[in-house]
Amino acid sequence: MFAIALRYGAISGAIVVGVIIAGMIYADGIGGGYATSSLWFGYLIMILALSTIFLAIREYRNKTLGGVIKFLPAFGVGLLVASALQRLGDEPGALVQLGSQWPKEKPV
Repeated sequence: MFAIALRYGAISGAIVVGVIIAGMIYADGIGGGYATSSLWFGYLIMILALSTIFLAIREYRNKTLGGVIKFLPAFGVGLLVASALQRLGDEPGALVQLGSQWPKEKPV
């Protein structure tokens, strides 16, 4: 169960981190533009990343439990995937917030 949750958490974390990095490159640096700051774009990425929870539960149900799953094991797998996503996606977000506070020019 942990291997499945970590694998799918890493996939969803890679989606989120990849979009953050691509957005910074496409917008010419941190805070440089509004290319990827669309509300709908953000929701689309969240749906894409969080759909991996469904895929992880489905794989756990089909490969480990033989096609039948109860609520608590499914909830546990979903919670593990979400916690792995949170840990993997947390660090780039902190770096972006820290980078936006840096001064643009060196003080004299």
